[in-house]
This record gives sequence, structure tokens and C-alpha cells, in this order.
Amino acid sequence: MLLPLFLIFIVVLSAARKSLNTDARASRKALGNFYAADPSDRVHSFAIHDNNTIVMDQASQFVVFHIARPCCDYYPGSTDGGGHRLPGGLFSHFYGKWMKFCSIIIDKVWFSATTTILTLYALFGDDIRMACFDPSADSAFNTITIICLVVFALEIVFQSFGKPEYFGGFFFLLDVLSSASLILDLTYVAEDLFGDGSGAAGQGDVARAGRMSRAGTKAGRVVRIIRLIRLIRIAKMYKAFLDAQQREARHKEEQRRARSATAPLDDDESGEEEEGEEGFDSDSQSDISEDFLEDFDPAEGLDMESVEPESRVGKKLSERTTQKLIILILLMLFMIPVFTISDIVPQSAQYGVDSMYTSYIEYVQECLASGQLSVETLARRSLYTNKLFHFLYAHNWESRETDCPGGNTVCVSSYVSHLAWIGYYTEGTDPCWTHPHLDNITARDIRLEFDDTFNGDDFLVYSGDLGDLAVERIIKPWASCAGDPAVPDGVRGTSLVSDIECPSDLRFNERTAVLPLLRKETDPDNFNTYFILVMDDRLKAYWAAVLNMCQTLFICLVLGVGALFFARDANVLVLGPIERMMVKLTRIRDNPLMATMLGDEEFRREETARAKEAARQAKTGLSKLWDIITFQRTQSTVGGHEPLETVMLEKTIIKIGSLLALGFGEAGAEIIGKNMQGAERSAGVNAMIPGRKVEAVFGFCDIRNFTDATEVLNDKVMVFVNQIGQIVHGIVDEFHGAANKNIGDAFLLVWRLPEDNPEQRKKMCDMAIMSFVKVVAAVNKSPVLYEYRKHPGLQARLENYRVRMGFGMHCGWAIEGAIGSEFKIDASYLSPNVNLAGSLEGATKEYGVCMLLSGPIVESCNEDMRKHCRIIDRVMINGAKMGLYTVDIVYEDLPIVESTPRKSNADRRGGPSAQRARARQERAARKANKLASTYRVADLFDHDEDLIEMRKVFTKEFFDKFDTGFRNYEAGEWEIAYSMLSVSEKLLASEGYVDGPSASLKRHMDRYDRKAPEGWSGARDLP
Repeated sequence: MLLPLFLIFIVVLSAARKSLNTDARASRKALGNFYAADPSDRVHSFAIHDNNTIVMDQASQFVVFHIARPCCDYYPGSTDGGGHRLPGGLFSHFYGKWMKFCSIIIDKVWFSATTTILTLYALFGDDIRMACFDPSADSAFNTITIICLVVFALEIVFQSFGKPEYFGGFFFLLDVLSSASLILDLTYVAEDLFGDGSGAAGQGDVARAGRMSRAGTKAGRVVRIIRLIRLIRIAKMYKAFLDAQQREARHKEEQRRARSATAPLDDDESGEEEEGEEGFDSDSQSDISEDFLEDFDPAEGLDMESVEPESRVGKKLSERTTQKLIILILLMLFMIPVFTISDIVPQSAQYGVDSMYTSYIEYVQECLASGQLSVETLARRSLYTNKLFHFLYAHNWESRETDCPGGNTVCVSSYVSHLAWIGYYTEGTDPCWTHPHLDNITARDIRLEFDDTFNGDDFLVYSGDLGDLAVERIIKPWASCAGDPAVPDGVRGTSLVSDIECPSDLRFNERTAVLPLLRKETDPDNFNTYFILVMDDRLKAYWAAVLNMCQTLFICLVLGVGALFFARDANVLVLGPIERMMVKLTRIRDNPLMATMLGDEEFRREETARAKEAARQAKTGLSKLWDIITFQRTQSTVGGHEPLETVMLEKTIIKIGSLLALGFGEAGAEIIGKNMQGAERSAGVNAMIPGRKVEAVFGFCDIRNFTDATEVLNDKVMVFVNQIGQIVHGIVDEFHGAANKNIGDAFLLVWRLPEDNPEQRKKMCDMAIMSFVKVVAAVNKSPVLYEYRKHPGLQARLENYRVRMGFGMHCGWAIEGAIGSEFKIDASYLSPNVNLAGSLEGATKEYGVCMLLSGPIVESCNEDMRKHCRIIDRVMINGAKMGLYTVDIVYEDLPIVESTPRKSNADRRGGPSAQRARARQERAARKANKLASTYRVADLFDHDEDLIEMRKVFTKEFFDKFDTGFRNYEAGEWEIAYSMLSVSEKLLASEGYVDGPSASLKRHMDRYDRKAPEGWSGARDLP
């Protein structure tokens, strides 16, 4: 009854889903046609009223579309036929809420825990019942089984409506089968299907029923294995839940890190990196400890093996591998019993009952012919008695508790089946036919004889004492078990076991009915007489239950380990690299500037793999054997000397990402990110995205005498520029700036200013100024650039040549975006503020300084940085006054850093790649340290040896005289100003240097005969 109801339930469920889906598709199609006919951008509102979907124009409030049904879909946020996003109001109230309810229920921990517990019961409950409980507990287990059926049916419903792609899928079918198999665990259902049913059948059907019972029990156990699939699916759901929890925790941790530090931008180093960086290595100038450098990991959170969830390809392959493995194991479990012959081999019980039946028929025939007391009759009776006792001792139930003497003796106690009940049926009424029980005196005498025989040295079998209870019951007239479903009506018999009165006291799978086969199915001549023996199989059922539980556990292990190892090669060779590629692409999409970090992460991963391989090679004995058994050699030996295509593709992605980050820079990060975010929908590239307004510090630096250097160096001028760029970009990056454009002899550098953090804005301005000061020091200390001072061509062209640079800096707004066309774009900034930075750099030649800073940038700095900036002029920019500042430094006396001799690859730790990775890590550590609240940029003026050396000639007297002269110049008192500026100029000249700003102001005053022109406002045009 339950099985048809369950099947009807599944059919109704399928029909309901199909009807709702058809209705939803019709609604979506109608709505899509509406959008196709009205492609305008009008804003519509949606509502469901009286089971109708209504679309209204919000401007006119007119109904523009109507469907006479609720427009429903599986999940909110899906699209209609026109590609428009459907709001939640379009969903059927009932269907939408029902699906949401189903989705919520299946995600609840308590529901998953309940189904898991009930699944474990479904796997082991029936075996526990057979192994540990007597038949009185069957009703309780039946109740739990019915609860399981109900819960599993509800789960199938919830999964069908609340989980996409579940209904009609592989696991849906297996869930239905596994749930339906629970019906076989109901004892009354199993007994009706597989029980012997002797009471309702004829005597000839009893033997066939017994064989059917054994086959049905075995089939039920095999079908129960299908329930393992539920456990596997629940395990996968639990793993997915844990993965989601871990991803959420990692996401929060990454957000915390993002708030505490910015992502570094590293530039690709040339082959001369080691020498180039020596000129500006500020490791000794910062307060970073060695412990900090060791612990700091700029790519922390980029672990390609553990951070990201499994890819869709990996999930699909894992599912298909698991499905095929499940089908393979189920086929084996179902088919192997078909090829066994154990059930058709004759058993001792069958031989015994045939022997007893034959001897008894011979006794009855002799009794009818000669009388009960004839010698021949008594001899036949004695033969029947002997055979009965032979069978009783050979299947002695009492021997189960008897110790076996050991040796070569075979003990009956080792058998798993013993005689529990013996019955007899006849339609004859003559005393010869109705006397299967034994006479009292004869039975006791023979019992003594058989006890000595079976317990002594006569036979190799040891059966123990028969027991008083068995003897007492065997000699009394046998009684009828009227109404017992386990035996046919009219059978009289007796139990040889104290706790059993009739066969039905045993479960159907704890008993086996054995009838004689050496007879006719209908034998009127012998009054249809036959014996029936019921064997007690409780011990057999116990061990069958225990072994079945072990089999279940073993299959769980095989399915789990098998699925793991079957997919291992695919994971190692294909899925692992693909998932790492997806992680890298996701990182590039989320933060394109992180792309340059991926090379270092890949290098660390390779170093870890090499270390593991070295450790594996050092293993010996059992450790190596275990690695071979578990296929640990796969990773190290795959591919031989040639890299796999997936490895090549992975490294190519890293290089392309790094080149994108280097090519587009910080300004192009949004271009890269937006195009990669749309990669799932289209392969097209839209580089011309709208620009956005940002606030930033713009720095412009220029290489002096570049035209002459180009003519002298020719093709080597590229190396020359890159050596300078290596220093400039490296220091700017360390001070949280970014290189934007390289224009021959000039570099545009940018420091973005945060909008909502005033203190951070000040620090960024401080770092922008300090980076230019450090660049000047690094350029003049670099042993690589020092070589150009000795270049014959340059010295012949330019006397006392050395690499000199000019710097201009300003801050303000700019439009960040792509500039160009579909043929070529540059990611850069458009603004008058950017151009002003270039103009300031050009004016450095007029003022005789290496850097000019605008008033806004100096005013945006911290007070302790402003005091190191000297105002040298005030100019008119777009009709407004703006002060010009400089940081006074002289660099001619800086010592050259000694060049470290190149080491051979054998001496380098990891080679050039390792050196570059280490340099990046140290620079990233210094960069992160500069964002600390305790780090004050201006303190470098007091503690950095290079800065102290470059500013030692600038005394307080010099600054006071210049300041007095500048104030008078600004106020129009040019005679006094000229005099004071001459004093300041002489103070610096006494140290062997020229004060360019003093000379520039004096030249300007000389043009007007040292008299301020009429209408003097204190500012002039930018020279």
C-alpha cells in the first residue's frame, strides 16, 4: 500500500512542477513580447492583483500590460523573455513564497542535522534491530521507519522546489529509490513480500517460499545500499556548507586587511634590478625590524590552493565521477549475487528431513502391514528414531552455549543455524500415521547412547548434550500451532527451544522452514504426510546484520576514497591549474594592480613544491611505498622535463596580467576590471569606458640634457631611461604613488588622495614630496648611473656631465580614464592640474632648483613637512595667486653606493627570480610600514643620512635672510629685497653653491630697475 502511495506522490509532484513551469514560461514570454514591442526606457511598476500581473507606466500611471495569471519564476532577479530583470513583485504570491520557504528550509542546520541522523538510521537501523533487539521491539522500529519515509518525502519536495537542477536529476532519482527502499524495512511489509507464508500456501509452496525469503532478504540488503547515496549527498552538502562558512570568514578577513593596508604595485624589473635598486635601498633608513620583514607577506590571502571555492568545471567533473562510481558499485552489488551458486547447494537440514521422512513412511507402511508390535515394525521404528536423533544432535540448539574441546573435532556450536521446531502433517487417522513423537523409555535410552556417542571419541563431530527440555518435548504428543502464519494449517509439532513455542515467535528472516523433497506434491496414498523443520537462524541473522553494517561502512569508504582517487589525476593535471587560473583572473578582475603580485605568489608556490619534492626524495622504506600507493608521485613526475600545457597557460595568464597592470597602471585599473567582470557574458572589449573624477597629487619629472644623451648613446638610450625609471618608479611605489606615463625623457607620477580621511590625505602629500627628495638622492648615489659620468661621449658633449632631473608637483582634481580610440588607448588623467605640474617642472630651470612645488600641495601637507619647504616665488595661475615652493637640497657631494659584485647562480638563493621576489617583499614591507599612524614622513629630514648630507649647507641664517628678502619683494620694497637676497645668495656661495631662487628674483627685479611696477600685487606670471 505504501509503495503505490509513494509513487503517486512522485507523479503528482512532477505534474505540479510541470504545470507551474509552463505557466511561468507563458507569463515570461508574454512579458518579453511586451518589452520587445515597447523598447523605450520608460520606468514601469509591477504588481500582482487578484491573481493577475499588471505593468504600469510610472509617469502616466496607465496600465500598459496585463497577464491573466501571476508571472512566476524560480528565483527572484531572473530575466523575462526580453532580457529585462524581473522584480520580486512579478512572482506568484503562493509559488514565490513556497519556493523561498523550501530554499530556506533545506539550508537550515537543524533540517540538515535531522535528515543526516535519519539517513544514518536508514543505513544501520534495520541491522541494529536484527543484531540487538528481539521481535517485541519491531513496532518501535517500524514507527521510526515511517517517520523516515515522511521526512525523506518532505525533503524531496523541498529539494525539488528549492534547489535548481535537482528535480529529475541523478540524485533525485536515487533519493526516490533510497526512500522507497525504506518500505522494505517495515517488518509487516517485508514478511508479506519475502516471508514463507506457509499458513496461506499449500505444503508444496513452503520450500519455494523459503528460497524466496532468502533471496528477498538478500535483495533487500542490496537495495538498502542505495541509501548510501543519501549519505554521500549529505556529506557533499555539509562540505559545501563548511566551504561557504570558510569563504565568508576569509572574505571578512580580506576586508579587514583591505582597510588596514593598500595593495602594492610592483613593476617588472630588468636584468639590472639588483644593481639599480642598490642606489635607493632604504632598508637601513627605516625602522622596520627583521622580524617584520620575515613575517610580512604582501600576497597574504592569495593561497591558490585554499582560498577560493571549487570551480564549476571541478564540481561538474566531481559530480559525474561520483555518479559513475555509484552506478558501478551498485551494478556490482546487484549483479554479483546473480553469479553465485550458494543458494542451490543442498544443505544438511534438507538431507535430514528427507531421511526422516523416508524412514517414517517405511515405518508406517510396515506398521499398517504387520502391526505396531511386530519385529519388523519395531526395527523400522528404531531406524526412524535413530535418524531423528542423528538430526537432533547434528543441529542441537543447546550446543550454542557449549565449549568446543578443540583439536580436530568439528563442533555443532560453530554452526549458525540450529533446529528450533519440528512439525508433522498427515491426513491419516490410523495410530501408525499419528505417532511421530518418541516413546518415553526408548527415547531416554537412546538419548544416553547418543550423548556418549556425540560427546565422546566415536565421531569427529561434537554436539554436546541434547538437553532435558528437548527430550521431554520430543517424547510428548506434538501440539498444533493453530493460526500460526509460519506453518500450514493442521501441522502438529513441538519446539526444542525454551523461548519459542511456535515458529512465528521468530522473525521471518530468523527462521528457515525445511520440508522433504523426496515426495509428491500431492500424495493421497500416504495421506499427504510430510515433516517440516524450522531452523533457528538468529545467530546467522545476527552475524548477517553485523557484516552488513561492516559492508555499509566499507562501501562508504570505497565511495569516498574511490571518488577522491578517481578524480585525483584530473584535479592535479587539469582542474587544479584551471582553478588557480580562475583565482588569478578573479584577483585581477577585483584588483587589476594585484596582477604583478601573482608572479611572486607563483614563485613561492613553486618553491614550496620543490621543497616537498626534496622531502619526498629523502624518504625511505615504507614512506616511499605509501607515496606510491597513494599516487603521491603523480605531481612530481607528471610532465617529465617538458611543462604541461596547463602550466604554460597558467604562467601566460600571470605574465599577461602583469603586463596589463604595467601597461595600464593605476589609471587603467577600472578599464581592466570592468572588461573582465563582463567576461562571462561577452568576449568583446570596451576600453572606452566613461572617465571619473578623482583628486590626486601629480608629479612630473624630466631627465635633463636628454637630447644630447640620445644622440650620444643611440640605441643604448633605452637602457639609460629604464635605469632611471627603475629608480623613480621603485621609490614612488614605496611611497604609495603610481607611475602613469613614460614620455621619453619625462615621467608622470600620481598619488591618489582619499576622500574621507583628512589625515591620510596629508600623509599622502608628505610622501609625494619625500619621494622626489629620495629620488634625487638615489639617482646621484646609484653606481649604475655613476658610470655615465665617465662616459667619454657624454663628457665630450657636456662637460662634467651627470644625470640630473627636474621635478614639478601639484595637486587637484582630474578626470581619470581612457584616452584614444579603438585602435590605441592610454589610461591617463586630463586636467589643467596635470599640465600645471609639467609647467612647474619646466620652470625649475629658471629658478635653478631641482624641484618646484605648488602652494596647494604644500598647504595640504602636515605642518612638520611644510617647515622644510621654502617659498621662493608667488605667481599668477589662471588669474589667481599661487605660491611656489622648493625643498632645498644639494646632491653633488653624495657618496656613491658601492656596487655589489654579481654572484653566480649557484651562490644566489633561488637565482634572479628569488632575488626579485625578495626585493619586492622588502619594498612592500617598507611600503606597508609607512601607513602606520606612528610613521611620520618628515622625520626623515632629521634621521636619514642622505637628507642630512644634502641639506647641511642650508643654515638658519640663510633661510632668515632669504625670507626677509622675499617678504620685501612681495610687498614691493624691491631695493631692500634685492639687498637681502644678495646676502642670502652670498651665504650659499661661500659654501660653493648657487642659490637659484635668489638669482631668479634678482633677475626679475633688474628688468624693472629694482622698482616694483605700478599695480604690483606681489605675484608675477610663471616664467
